[in-house]
Amino acid sequence: TNYHERVLNVGVLLFALVTFSSFISSITEAMTRLRKHNSVRNAQDSALRQYFGENHVPMHLVARIRQYLRQSLRTRQSRKMWRDVELLWDLPSVLQMELHHVVYSRPITRHPFFHQYGEVAPAAMRACCHKAAGELSLVPGQAIFNSGQAADRMYFLIDGTQQYAPIENMEEHDRGSQAHAMGLFGGPLASYVEPGEWFSEAVLWVQW
Repeated sequence: TNYHERVLNVGVLLFALVTFSSFISSITEAMTRLRKHNSVRNAQDSALRQYFGENHVPMHLVARIRQYLRQSLRTRQSRKMWRDVELLWDLPSVLQMELHHVVYSRPITRHPFFHQYGEVAPAAMRACCHKAAGELSLVPGQAIFNSGQAADRMYFLIDGTQQYAPIENMEEHDRGSQAHAMGLFGGPLASYVEPGEWFSEAVLWVQW
């Protein structure tokens, strides 16, 4: 009996030792990753402060940039995009094209022209999704384009809501150009773009 009890005690001790060692190793690895992540963030923040200081960037602009960066980080964490998944960068071109077609064709083909285009020329549609389509993540209140700015792309809204309104005069433009350009002040002239809809379509057909 004493022999079996000793064997059991030794087994329990060995199991506890292995489990505890594994637990300590996991904690150490997590702390190392956290320290590395914080050191990178601190280095980036230090470089940002140095850039602002050397170029005498006014405080109100510094505050706006920092607010945007914080919101952009939260947005990036909530929705993964192509650029966030480094493993996808090493895929061969054929697989990248197929993946881009699967991801981008769903919102794009809601437009009648692109729906017909995909039916008539599926190979060309795959190339279009691979070469001409991309993803853009915005933070709340961010303007996509402004009055007088040359348009160079069409947008398909996947998530959220955009407000789109003309600028009535230059005084309003000077007072709040970015916000008013996308109708963030609201008002009777504002149009709302919902998920599944698109805007800036004219750029495909005319020089705008």
